[in-house]
Amino acid sequence: MKAALPTTFFILFSTILHSQNFANLIRQANGGNVGAQYSLGLMYYTGDGVPRNYKLALQWYKKAAEKGDTASQFNLGKMYDNGDGVPEDDELAVKWYTKAANRGDAASQFNLGLMLHAGEGVRKDYKLAARWFKKAAEQGLEDAQFNLGIMYLKGEGVIEDMVTAYAWLSNSKANGYDAGKVLDPLKEKLSREQISAAQKMAKELFHKIQNREDKGPFYWFD
Repeated sequence: MKAALPTTFFILFSTILHSQNFANLIRQANGGNVGAQYSLGLMYYTGDGVPRNYKLALQWYKKAAEKGDTASQFNLGKMYDNGDGVPEDDELAVKWYTKAANRGDAASQFNLGLMLHAGEGVRKDYKLAARWFKKAAEQGLEDAQFNLGIMYLKGEGVIEDMVTAYAWLSNSKANGYDAGKVLDPLKEKLSREQISAAQKMAKELFHKIQNREDKGPFYWFD
């Protein structure tokens, strides 16, 4: 029985401390603190330390999103996109993804590109989809790099260019995307000169992106 006392005390102390921290977070959020509003939204969305409540998550995300918080704008767009606790609404998803995308959020840029490409919640626009995919691709998002490569391969929203397609697909593969199923047959269609030009472009893109993201040591493998 004595051995259980420290554990019981620790649990009680932790509960009290959590309650105090949560109450403080609520006060800050009600006072207009954007970081606190986002944190509450995340807690309610994931059920971390509180019962999961999508309605409250949406409420706090929206407060922070309306003040320009990029992460909240993305998460709000995602909730409307997936129908998490709200009716699925592609137009509202596009609205919030656009706000976050314009603030440089790569995930929002990619998702906005997907919706523009599919015509979900917005008029289908391959040219604009390619533009947003490129913005996300230039930040190193491998999914966007792959999609951009495919658009160059098909000539969707951009001038068809197999060399540029190869370069972006190579970058997506270097970042972990399973692009080999597209790259291998594409390589067979290219001349030796085109392959050389594509590999050169791919390396230049890779290093430019890595330098932009200010990463540590990195290596390119052919």
